[in-house]
Formats: sequence, C-alpha cells, structure tokens
Amino acid sequence: MARLYLIRHGETEWNATRRVMGRSDVPLNDRGASQVQALAEVMKRLPLDAVYSSPQLRARQTADVVAEARAMKVEIAEALCEVDFPRWEGMSWEELETDELYQVYRKAPASVQHDGFEAIPKVLERTARFIEEIVHKNPNGRFALVSHADPLRTMISHLLRQPIEEFRRFRISNASLTIVGGNPDRWVMSLFNYRSGDEAVVDL
Repeated sequence: MARLYLIRHGETEWNATRRVMGRSDVPLNDRGASQVQALAEVMKRLPLDAVYSSPQLRARQTADVVAEARAMKVEIAEALCEVDFPRWEGMSWEELETDELYQVYRKAPASVQHDGFEAIPKVLERTARFIEEIVHKNPNGRFALVSHADPLRTMISHLLRQPIEEFRRFRISNASLTIVGGNPDRWVMSLFNYRSGDEAVVDL
C-alpha cells in the first residue's frame, strides 16, 4: 500500500499580504521558514522513500528542509507546479473580487476556459498522472509531494473521487500535511490539513 504525504509550502510575504502568487518565485518569509522547520520535525516520524517538489521557489525551499532532515534529495516535478493564471499574479484578494473571471472561477472553477489560464481539469490530469506514475513504480512507496493549494485540492479530489467542481471546499493551509494511503483502486485519507502545533492528538 502506498502512502502520499501532501504538503503545501510554508508562508510567504505574498500569503501574509493576501496577494496572488501563481508561478511567481516568491520565497518563504521568516514565519514560513519556522513553519517548515516544525513540519520537518513531524516528518521525521514518518517512513519516507522520496520527496518531490513543485519547481516554484517557495515549494523547493519547503521540500529542501523536509528532505535535509532525512538526508534525502528533492526531485523536482513539473506536474506539481502551481496553476498557471498570469492574469491574476500580483493582484490582491480585494482586487480579485472585482474580476469577472475570478467570480466565475470561484463558483465553478472547473468550467473556466480562458486564454492564458490553465484549466482546473488539466491541473487534475497532470497531478493524477504523476501520482499514477510514482505509485506504479513503487506500489508500497512513501512519497512526500510538496505543492500548492489548488494542485493539492485536485489531488485530493481525484484520490477520494470527489467532484472537481467542489475542490475548493478543501482548506489547505501553509505548511500543512495531508496523508492519503492506499492503491489506485481505493485511497483513504487518514489526516487532513495538519499543522505542527495543532492541539489535536494525531496518530501519525
């Protein structure tokens, strides 16, 4: 049985000031670096065979800390990169509220088809294919996948067979850990959006 550790990158200044990053290379801020160090301590308790990361800087920085704590190397995977929506990069969340395309995306994300915008079904396709490939190579592998909120939501939707139109119902926090285990026929979530310091007692 395979196990997937789905990890969102730590906080950046653009997260803190509520600006859309997209594929911009924004580094972790001090709080994000601390979050990731704490997450790496949690990850030390888990069996791990490989660490894969989105190519965006904030994800690579997160993955590097997790991997270094285990004396492992990070493998960069384009399939884990952030959704490509250059129209919104650098915008504040307040500015997004006046963007007509964003209003459509918020209500029906999988329906948005627009020049220069990576459609959510395409994101699901690339993330699902990547998971299929690594699990096919090692059906009992333990894999850390460091990515971004929306790609992680598509992975969870795919693995749990949830409607992609509802994928934004999953809240994915910075430096959070979600664990899904199983095989291509049946995946089970055992942990969702866990952050180091959460008061809940969790059996990892």
